Amino acid sequence: MKKHFIKIIVLFSISFLFSEMKIGYVNANSVLADFDDARQVQVQIEKEEKRLQSELESKIMKRDSLAQDYEKRMMLLDEDNKRLLENEIMGIQAEIEGFQMKYFGPQGELYKLNNELMAPITELLFKAIDMVAEEREYDFILNLLPEVVLYSLESHDVTDLVQKKLQKLATETSED
Repeated sequence: MKKHFIKIIVLFSISFLFSEMKIGYVNANSVLADFDDARQVQVQIEKEEKRLQSELESKIMKRDSLAQDYEKRMMLLDEDNKRLLENEIMGIQAEIEGFQMKYFGPQGELYKLNNELMAPITELLFKAIDMVAEEREYDFILNLLPEVVLYSLESHDVTDLVQKKLQKLATETSED
């Protein structure tokens, strides 16, 4: 009996605590998609990605050209020249793979550049979220991920407030 009483008290306490909490959510991706500075960063990243992709395609064309040349002349080449061409093709292939990892890999230069350029914008976003949370007395503001959150009340959405606050912070920062 005493155990049941304690369980009831605990459940009642937890439900009372949650009833007093104020929780909001923000769609950070939407905020960033509408933020000019973030769009400019995205354009910079895309330009660099196209430049690197062009360089990669040039290396691939060089490898393919050598491979075709090797295929055409294979019957006429002696073993030493075959090995030389094969080594050259494998060297270019290794260079291509290294290039891909260096620039396009999970810890590649594009990833680092994106993080570097987005860091001040992300910092401003978090500051805007903090300010909205303090001004509106939210206990929690969650990042809405549509593939994770299946239902949410529109009245808890603070995306527009965060967007306006972010624009204001960006304007203040650019004036300084």
